[in-house]
Amino acid sequence: MKLSFTELLRQKDSDAVIYTIGILTAAAIAVGWLIYRLICGLTGFTAEHICVFRAVTGFYCPGCGGTRAFYYLIHGNIFKSLIYHPFIIYAVAVSAVFYISQTLRFVSKNRIKAMHMSTGYVIAGAALIAVNWIVKNIMLACFRIAVIG
Repeated sequence: MKLSFTELLRQKDSDAVIYTIGILTAAAIAVGWLIYRLICGLTGFTAEHICVFRAVTGFYCPGCGGTRAFYYLIHGNIFKSLIYHPFIIYAVAVSAVFYISQTLRFVSKNRIKAMHMSTGYVIAGAALIAVNWIVKNIMLACFRIAVIG
């Protein structure tokens, strides 16, 4: 059956809804980033990046290193990105495959099959975050190795 994107949304096709929410979220983040850069440029304001969890406990939080991992990934240093937080590469890869395949699906009016977003991807991502968090904190607590500066 050849359905248009708006028809898929009307039918509450879960992938079409996720696709739309993702596009709107990306647009909101882009606008927020532009406003932040404008404020920084006009006022000289810079935000301090403090992890409250780490400041209170002395241990890494589950998200520690994510920003630096993204920074290194967009600058082409995949190894450093992987060291700082492997979830970032996982999330970017899964998202890219999902959005490219869904875009092809919508453009072709359902003639091309696309990746279906399932809970398995979410569980795998959560497991990756948990393992990363546990390993980094064991290295910090037991061996005094600070993986993230």
